[in-house]
Amino acid sequence: MEHLLEVRWDDPIAEAVARILARVPEGVEQTTGQMPQGQGRAFGVYRSESLEVLEDLARAAASVGARVWITSITGGASTGSA
Repeated sequence: MEHLLEVRWDDPIAEAVARILARVPEGVEQTTGQMPQGQGRAFGVYRSESLEVLEDLARAAASVGARVWITSITGGASTGSA
């Protein structure tokens, strides 16, 4: 089963969130083509088979003010959690 992590943030927390997301663990793939930085609003989507790894990343991003969502994908259907 794969899981997606969606992260959204607004300045002034963009720099802190960008630092966290620049160090994603091995096995986590950034699925957005380019990570926007230094904008008023931005988002990124990450994919991994490890829910635990994405939950750790989500907690770190949320701790500096980002809004996060994790979606589990099974056979084309998805269920969301925050």
